[in-house]
Amino acid sequence: MRSFNINNQVMVRLTQEGKDRISDINRKLREVAPMLQIPDPTEDEGGYSKWQLHSLMEIFGPGCYVGGPSLFESNEIFFEDDTS
Repeated sequence: MRSFNINNQVMVRLTQEGKDRISDINRKLREVAPMLQIPDPTEDEGGYSKWQLHSLMEIFGPGCYVGGPSLFESNEIFFEDDTS
């Protein structure tokens, strides 16, 4: 069995719905806790952004349900190869 620490990095390509989710969360946080806003993800040349898995789950988990909008392109999360 293989383990993966939720502090490790993963990569996703956000759909427009995923990017909109970040904007919606930040709009709500501006009103109650502006210091907690989510920074805009930095995308590489392929459009992938890097996240700690626990942050990805916290931000996008509530939006992941059967029949819900696709927040990641192809619904894929890529795990970096941990060779250490």
